[in-house]
This record gives sequence, C-alpha cells and structure tokens, in this order.
Amino acid sequence: MATISSISPTQGSSGDVLTITGTGLGNSTVTTKVNFGARTVTPSTVTPTSVTVTVPPLCGGQYNVSVTASGSTSNSRSFFYVGAPVCTFLSPAQGPETPTEAVTIIGTGLATTTSVTFGAEAPVTTLTTVGDTTVVVTPPAHTVTGDTETVGVVVTTIGGDSVSNSSASQYTYYNLPTVTSVSPSTGAAGETGIVVNGTSFVDVSVVTFTNTVTPADTFDVPLEDIIGLGSTQLVVPAPAGLTSGQVYHITVTTPGGESTPVAADQYTVT
Repeated sequence: MATISSISPTQGSSGDVLTITGTGLGNSTVTTKVNFGARTVTPSTVTPTSVTVTVPPLCGGQYNVSVTASGSTSNSRSFFYVGAPVCTFLSPAQGPETPTEAVTIIGTGLATTTSVTFGAEAPVTTLTTVGDTTVVVTPPAHTVTGDTETVGVVVTTIGGDSVSNSSASQYTYYNLPTVTSVSPSTGAAGETGIVVNGTSFVDVSVVTFTNTVTPADTFDVPLEDIIGLGSTQLVVPAPAGLTSGQVYHITVTTPGGESTPVAADQYTVT
C-alpha cells in the first residue's frame, strides 16, 4: 500500500514542482495519480519511493495531497495553495514625487508578499507589515511628467502578481506646486481677489501666508475660500489677521507638498 512520509514544499502555487516521498508509490508499470483534494493529476516522474508532480491551478487554501497507486490510496499530507494576490484598496493613494508616508495595501492573499512595484520603478522589497490582508510599504521616488502621474501598484507573492487595472490598485504621484507671481503683490489685510499664479495647483488643500520675520506668523486660507482656476491659477483673500507693514510669502499645499517660498510669492501688507 502507498504511504507518504513527506512532501516538499508544503506550500506553493500553480506550476511549482511538488516532490512526494514515501513507500509503495508505484513505478513505470503501475498507474499512479496524485490527488489534491478532489483534483487528480498525473505525476511527472514515479519511483517506489518518490513522485514528482506539477501543482495544477487551484483555488487558494489548504489541500490534502495523497497518492493513488494500483488502486490503493495513501495517507495524505497538507499542502497550502497560495492563490494570486488581490489588491482592493490603497491608503493613502497619492503622494509627492518622493513619498515619506507609508501606504497600506488592503486585499487578499498577501501573506507571502515579497515585493511591491509602483509603475516602472524598481520593486520595493522593504515591507513594514505583511499579513494575509494587509501590506504596508513606502512608495519609491518617481519623477512626474506634468502635474500628476498615476501608476499601477503590483503586489508579488509566491502565488504570482496582483492585477493593477483598476483605481483600487493605483497610486498617484503629484508634482511639487510652485508660485511664480502674485497680483496684486501689495494690499491690505482682508483684501479679496488676490491672484496666485504658478504650476501644479492640483487638489490644493490650503494656501498659507507666512511673514518673513522671526518668529514667523502663519495664516491659513481654508479650502472653502480658495477659488481654483485650473492648475496654474488660484484666487484667494488675504487673511484679516495680517500685520500692516510686513511681507508674507504665499505658499500652496497639495498632495505633492508645499511650494518653496520665493521672492515672487511675496505679498506686502499696507
């Protein structure tokens, strides 16, 4: 009677070669089959003490592997089939060209994750957290052409690669906004209709007035008071608390970061 003493490896996916060791496993003149639960396949090689078989496509989960030889079925050993990973959610799903915030990937079949790839960048192999439903990873730097660039996120496990053909598995890189001019550049506190010109004003979260003295005072213009005129122009009011006679930098913040203060973004309070 066929008897299995061990199988190797004890987990894998479609296409992997499984080696079964034991006794009475058959030979070239005996019909031998390998059973993955109810799924039966023909082995690649057979000797009385060893059988090799290519793992067939299966659903993810635990399977009892047994050998049938000469009409007799052996004992079974457990084999865990690792299905292809699936990504269902990313948080956050956006960031600057050089991200510092880790991304949490939610999905299934993630426990054996070895790397995560963002677009065409090199795979990230340093993973903060790995579990069956969660992987935490910091995205690699990526140079953005234009205002934003969305890339597919692919998780690689021993079960294969996830598919990145939906927004649930995509990450958007944002270019750093810049301010190139302010009009008028002189005015009173509380003045409305200040036009801020620049680049990459996409998904603006706040516009900030910061004076040039030490220690600096900052005044944020809330999102509801910002009028967006495309990715190159904003209209904002000057906060009522600005101090007369002082010069303030006007900076713009998006998921790409906060614009760098420059002379062109200054507003002088009369």
